[in-house]
Amino acid sequence: MGTLNILKGDQFIHDKLDMLFKEKVIKAIKIFPGHDPHYPNDLRLKKAFELCIKHNAPLVIHTGWNSGDPDVANYNDPKYIVEVANQYKDLKIIIAHYFWPRVEYCYDITKGYENIYFDTSGLADEEVEAETGK
Repeated sequence: MGTLNILKGDQFIHDKLDMLFKEKVIKAIKIFPGHDPHYPNDLRLKKAFELCIKHNAPLVIHTGWNSGDPDVANYNDPKYIVEVANQYKDLKIIIAHYFWPRVEYCYDITKGYENIYFDTSGLADEEVEAETGK
């Protein structure tokens, strides 16, 4: 996956990502709201959304707590992802880590969206099992 940091304001990154898609080096774009202090519906991500649509590639959005820090989840709450899904109906969105530990909330707010998918890879870590059980 390719990525970008909208906080750096690199105007050329979109051209590079477009080239990487064309050369089949990447198959998706992943963003990290929470790690980077911005929301998934930030207007500066518009070109990234459009690139994903152009290349029929998913946008992967990192969600949930980060190493037990619940504050980062304020940035990647699915309520913002739903806004993106409504505005860009042709954009395939993968919610990485299913907004752990609030997976039920994530499901409830996003169910019924045909362009939203879930990655559950973060649900098998020791800290997740300790918090929620197997």
